[in-house]
Amino acid sequence: SNPRARWLPTWSLAGSWNIEQEKWMQSKTWVDYATLRMTYGLTGSMGPATNSDVVLKNQNTNRPYSDEVESVIALIDLEDKDLTWEKLYTYNIGLDGGLFDKRLTFSLDAYKRKSFDLISLIKTPGIGGEAIKAANYADMNSQGIELLVGGDVIRRKNWGWKTSLTFGYNTTKITNAKNNPMIFDLVIPEGGNKQGYPVHSLFSLKYTSLAQQTGVPSFINESGQVSPAVYLQSETTDYLKYEGPVDPIYTGGFSNTFHYKDW
Repeated sequence: SNPRARWLPTWSLAGSWNIEQEKWMQSKTWVDYATLRMTYGLTGSMGPATNSDVVLKNQNTNRPYSDEVESVIALIDLEDKDLTWEKLYTYNIGLDGGLFDKRLTFSLDAYKRKSFDLISLIKTPGIGGEAIKAANYADMNSQGIELLVGGDVIRRKNWGWKTSLTFGYNTTKITNAKNNPMIFDLVIPEGGNKQGYPVHSLFSLKYTSLAQQTGVPSFINESGQVSPAVYLQSETTDYLKYEGPVDPIYTGGFSNTFHYKDW
């Protein structure tokens, strides 16, 4: 609702070079097409927030007897008029090609993305009666490559076999985060977010030893001391052990398509 956030001039620039049409490529008859692509632009999204205005919900109060019903209005979210768009700068360069009468095709892309003003839940001092609220609080960088290779293994009039292979490599890094995660927020199976680390990073308590008599394990606690007890609600996370991102860095796939006449 903030007038400063109502106008976001999103834009993009793109260009491509059809390399196979150059004179020095005319003799390469085994190259059907080769296209070099480049794009750069700014996009914006509304993000997951729903509290640009106050959110109220009508409900019934809890009563010990079913005939005691009273309607109330519950405050779900306070208004946050300072919300603005999530923004993303994207750089991309790609190469598409077809070889040997298009029996072999490929597409290679390399990209770099810079996200800022990302919206997520953040803890507040409680001013206004809301301890956790959605706000623009984080920036993130991501980069990676994607490769698609396909080909006709068998090409006949009535039947054929096509195969394709995909591969991806992607990394992320939170460059700015105004939230202060607790130990409990970072050691959960789905991972947590902390500045300087990838999105959905998994951390663990540093194990030290087992007690000889009782078998109770000891860890490095929130104060950096060896202890069998750790205060999981502490915001001191410097002594946690980083295990890596929960989301896979490498992805890939392999598929086959067979056809016989109209099947």
